[in-house]
Order: sequence, then structure tokens, then C-alpha cells
Amino acid sequence: LRKLQTTPEWEVVRARNGWLNLFQEKDQFIKSLEQQEAQLKVVMEELGFIRTLR
Repeated sequence: LRKLQTTPEWEVVRARNGWLNLFQEKDQFIKSLEQQEAQLKVVMEELGFIRTLR
């Protein structure tokens, strides 16, 4: 994906579909997923979908 996202062909597809160029290397992608998981956990707890044992 690193190589693909730098090609002119990909830029055409990306622009045509209104996609943002949000490519992340492995370590940053994992960190982003962990942050999203933590945020969703808080929301799910606040909405009563999951309970945290305390």
C-alpha cells in the first residue's frame, strides 16, 4: 500500500471517490486502532452496552 498510494493512478481513483490520503505505517496504524478502541469502549459503557467490573 505504501507504494500504491504514491502512484498517479491511485491519485486519480482517490480523487474520483473523494477519499483522503490517510495511509499509516504499521506502528502508527496499530496505535490509531488502539486509541479508537479505547474511545469506543467509553462510549459503549456510557450507553450501557457494556459494563466494566469494578
